Amino acid sequence: MKKITFLLILLVLLLCGCSQTDIPLPGVQTSQETTDQTTLQTTPHEHLFQNEVVTREARCTEVGFKTATCACGATEETLIPATGHTFGEAVVTKQPTCIETGEKTITCSACGATEKTSISATGKHIYGEAVVTTEPTCAKDGEKTATCITCNATEKTTIPATEAHLYENGLCSVCGDSPIPLYPVPSVYDADGDGQNDVYNF
Repeated sequence: MKKITFLLILLVLLLCGCSQTDIPLPGVQTSQETTDQTTLQTTPHEHLFQNEVVTREARCTEVGFKTATCACGATEETLIPATGHTFGEAVVTKQPTCIETGEKTITCSACGATEKTSISATGKHIYGEAVVTTEPTCAKDGEKTATCITCNATEKTTIPATEAHLYENGLCSVCGDSPIPLYPVPSVYDADGDGQNDVYNF
């Protein structure tokens, strides 16, 4: 009798244990399958952007854009920096003068933009032919003046005296020079050495 009772209790325990196992029944969704589907639905999609296409070319002072596409259809746009100007060799567009600054210009070969820089004034006058402004004489220097063709600045140079007298009646009419030396008549003439003023005879 005791053996039969023990066997019945063991059978009941086995039956109860089987009812709580994870053996899936046909057509019934288990809790594990439900958890897996929820995980798939909540995991974010990681984009893989590729096949970049330039949608706007970058220019000297303007940025450009390029677009990459993911297999899901999403797109990503990235910026292309501006290229900056491509300047050629500087060209003198205004010549400097003795007192005025000049100018040189560089031009971008891509967009035509220009940049100007100044050229310092030369400080060197360009003088025309000198003109005699004061005639020289036999005793005095003369003067000639040259004028800058750009700014009218003047430069004076000396003309040496001619030393060519204009004699009239034994005297130069300009400076009073005489071609014959004039000796002064002595106020006292002691011919015989006696200390007395003798008559001066020529």
